Amino acid sequence: MSSNSRRWEVQSQNNQNEQLQSNNEPAQKAGTSKEIQEEANEKQMEIISCGDNSYYDFETMKLLRKAVYSNDLIMCHILSYIPNVRDRAKVELCNNRMKYLSGKAKYKFRTEQDHLGIQFRLLYSLVSFRYGNLCIHKPCLTLESRRDDFIERRDAAEPGEEVNYLPNQTKQFMTVMNGMVKRFSKQIRRLTLGGIAKDQDWGVRNHQLIITEDLLRSIATHLPSLTRISFNECGFGDQAIRYLASSECPIPQRIQELNIDGAWFDSKEENVKLIAFATTSLKKLSLRYFSYEMAFEFVARLRAMNHVLEEISMDFPWISSGAECKRLMKEMSNQCKELRLRFAFEWIEDMYEIVPTRCKVHPEIFQVASFACTLPNVTSLHINARPTTPQHMADYTEFAAALRDLKNLRILELHGWTDPRVISTVNNSLPHLTQLENISLLNLPRETPAEEITRFISALSSGVKEFCSHDVVIDGSQLKLLTQRLRLLEKVDIAYARKLVSKDIEDMLHDMPTLREIYISNTAVDVNSIAILLDKNILPKLEGGVLTFANRLPPAATLIFQDHFSSFRSVDIEKTTQCTACFNYRKWDSTMLPRKSFYIPPQKPQKSSLKKKKLDWNDW
Repeated sequence: MSSNSRRWEVQSQNNQNEQLQSNNEPAQKAGTSKEIQEEANEKQMEIISCGDNSYYDFETMKLLRKAVYSNDLIMCHILSYIPNVRDRAKVELCNNRMKYLSGKAKYKFRTEQDHLGIQFRLLYSLVSFRYGNLCIHKPCLTLESRRDDFIERRDAAEPGEEVNYLPNQTKQFMTVMNGMVKRFSKQIRRLTLGGIAKDQDWGVRNHQLIITEDLLRSIATHLPSLTRISFNECGFGDQAIRYLASSECPIPQRIQELNIDGAWFDSKEENVKLIAFATTSLKKLSLRYFSYEMAFEFVARLRAMNHVLEEISMDFPWISSGAECKRLMKEMSNQCKELRLRFAFEWIEDMYEIVPTRCKVHPEIFQVASFACTLPNVTSLHINARPTTPQHMADYTEFAAALRDLKNLRILELHGWTDPRVISTVNNSLPHLTQLENISLLNLPRETPAEEITRFISALSSGVKEFCSHDVVIDGSQLKLLTQRLRLLEKVDIAYARKLVSKDIEDMLHDMPTLREIYISNTAVDVNSIAILLDKNILPKLEGGVLTFANRLPPAATLIFQDHFSSFRSVDIEKTTQCTACFNYRKWDSTMLPRKSFYIPPQKPQKSSLKKKKLDWNDW
């Protein structure tokens, strides 16, 4: 019997339903439920309550239940509200039909419904499978474990015996991998392999996951809907890269977004084999910690196919040659509609000769940034490097003047400079950036004149939706100007603004109805401002953020936060009465509780019970 016939098989019994309903009309106005039950007992008829003050006889309710159970669409929708895998497995054990329906029904997680992350979240070499609310830790094949196994087998081998690296992942790893991709195969569209999870960047070691052939075959077989894949600081085995570059592997043909962040190989010649992802289905490409040789091969292959990408992102944590970098940006610009660039100075380790060890700020880094301003399709530009020499300052000033040529720029991030006069040049260029939507200003000198900060805010485009300032001297009047000037702000991130007080933050919240995210650090906010955060009339679109409160949160405030946000966590700041609250994922369908005022009397920092020891010269 087809699904359509099962879905509507109750329609053949319409006449019987009409007869039953005509003999037993819903008794909504015929009396109380007690009277109805007594009347049914006299007639020796069993009736069923429907929950809305209406009642049906048992036979009619049986037909309705049968109609729901035989409808695949309704049953899959019902089963989708069972996100717990163990509970879903118990449902599947009922019968074959429930197992069939559970396989079709989606899992309605609150977050990350289409993303599977296989990354490191612990100090030990256990990789974490993270999907939705699930998080499973299992041992895996890493750079260190593969090397130790190779050395051990090499020392135990007989003379002349060939010893190779382990070709497959661990059994525990593949058992969890196959189980997850089979169960969530229709929902997973994004996959991240390797690296440290963004929300676990402290106390976690990157063990560098090894991509093996059995892992790639599992992805190719069980993830037909995969469209985005990220390789973060992971290594490819010989057999894995050969399978990936062969015509047998269907993964490159499915991928629309590719992110390469520090992939390495057993031999330097194999790093160009990742150009197998350069297909006509590819739309977005992101490169970080990459070799120029592989990047040029990507461009050449895209040019040969006459294929233009929608977006290319390139992160330059190091620059080996200014001329090569300019040529690469020029060729990449010709093969995409939007170009995103980031120049940053970072201390990085040697990764199989892809990235040089102990790289320094290249003397031409700001000249390269000025060259980027001549490319017409640059939509995002990040400069995370401080000028340290007079020549750097001259190049940075020239770059600030060239910013006005980026007519299509939407995202701009500028880090501090040693000369406070540079901001004047930046302010002259800002009025020309009419498409700007995201602006970040970080680590300005404290000697920067307040008038220039005010001029900077006034020069911003009224269409800016995200504003970020870290270690920038902003006072209450400038924050008020910001809220009046930028009426479309959706995200505010302010840290180390030492002149701001709690009233400035509260006034800002009252004037920002479009706000979605708020991050305020190192400025203590009064606990009574919780009522502003939870008021739908003031902040109807707020989804989450981080705030530092002047006092510890009372239990009533914690309960209300937990009622309105799916994720809430508060951390007390040592040696103070302050605490930091992190809240995310607003429960828009929850019943909003009435506003409450939480008055907390001023508290003094708790004195430590340990007496301080006086240091003498012997202690030094």
